[in-house]
Amino acid sequence: MYPIFSPYSSVDNSPLNLIDGDGRVITIPTKDGSVVYTPGMDKTKLDATAVAHANDLDALYASDKFKSGMDKLSASKVEYFVMIGDAEFLNHPDPKWNSGETKFDFQGDNPEGSVGLLISNASGDGRFALLGDELTTAMQFENGDIGFKVRERSGGDQFEALANDLEDEIVSKIGAVNAIHAIGKKVSDFKDQLGKYESFSLMLLIEKNGGKLSDQEKSDWLKNSPGYCKDITGNNANPGVQTKPKSEVGTLSKKTKYAYREEGKTIIKK
Repeated sequence: MYPIFSPYSSVDNSPLNLIDGDGRVITIPTKDGSVVYTPGMDKTKLDATAVAHANDLDALYASDKFKSGMDKLSASKVEYFVMIGDAEFLNHPDPKWNSGETKFDFQGDNPEGSVGLLISNASGDGRFALLGDELTTAMQFENGDIGFKVRERSGGDQFEALANDLEDEIVSKIGAVNAIHAIGKKVSDFKDQLGKYESFSLMLLIEKNGGKLSDQEKSDWLKNSPGYCKDITGNNANPGVQTKPKSEVGTLSKKTKYAYREEGKTIIKK
């Protein structure tokens, strides 16, 4: 396991994009520290790094596909940390890591929990697909559609999603496609950067069908994506089925940590 937020434990000393500890503002990095991000903010006095991050957030916030969801995350009592950088910058154990991850911080002090969104910027504009995907995953957690679990293992804790259905996976990839469209691009424009991922074929299918996939198309995609089968199994792999995290808690071992949202509150077992 690697630390989700370490070595940047607070907004003030972080060179990353973060939502601060009370979950009410978004900050972006500057060469001298950080500055509060607001949509359409004046960038004339910001350094190049801060301008780049503000532009990324502006691009998605300007889209009607993300505005309300980002507002909801900012207003939540859960702390949502959005972190963008390369593997070394994010303290990731794999130096070649080039993807996106959303994880719950089971070591945090916030009673409602803290969620870290790690976004690799190694794929250029492809980072928007990763950012859209992980922001959507965070929104799914906030809405109580998915949760997070972690199993203790001798080689390091294993982080996994809780109640991660095929339908949930499709929703998150719709978020990735929406983010690509928000910057005026098409999914096919990112074949070189994102084509290695099994989910790339799903994103192409989503774009082709305007986000409306038949049950047969969903099943066919999953059958041709063996890497996803290990995470989306049983009833969760059935088109049209969306289970809630609470329904899966009873199947977990006593040593498994988990967290999910229900009726505006976070249920956490550490």
